[in-house]
Amino acid sequence: MRLRHLTAALTATVALGLGTAAFSGTASAGTGGDPAGSTASPAAACDTSALHIAFDGKAAYSAPGEQIPVTVLMTNTSDATCSLQGFPSVDLKAGSDTWPLLHSSGAANLVSLAPGTSARFVITYISWEQGSGAEFQATSAVITPPGATTSVTLPWPGSSILRQDSATHPGTYVGPVTA
Repeated sequence: MRLRHLTAALTATVALGLGTAAFSGTASAGTGGDPAGSTASPAAACDTSALHIAFDGKAAYSAPGEQIPVTVLMTNTSDATCSLQGFPSVDLKAGSDTWPLLHSSGAANLVSLAPGTSARFVITYISWEQGSGAEFQATSAVITPPGATTSVTLPWPGSSILRQDSATHPGTYVGPVTA
């Protein structure tokens, strides 16, 4: 008899655990967190035309040769919620020269953007100084949001960059989209 109760309790515990895991992250705000009643799926990916993309101020100056973070804001200008997940594509331009930046190793979580809200990502670069190596005088950044095929071009707000496009682990890179 005890074995049957133990087996039933174990079966119920496993079933509850599997039910929780099966619905993890699928509940929407409108269901009160009840995954069993939820059929909501993540919002559609944000199209570039639904986003206002801009640098968040001017790049903060630091000593030559140090890493400088430059934040980019992406604001949902549409009437519908959309989502972003992953890394944007960023190409720095200097005349006819293009430098496609590598991605950091950061986690790329799903970010849901209600109308009027913003997500961000950071471009980190190493400032150039005389004698430190090749100088890249960026004039613009071509940015394509994750999952999009259309890009926007923004004037580069930072200083000259130490060019490291052939480095295995360059100090200039793009981080993931975050809330």
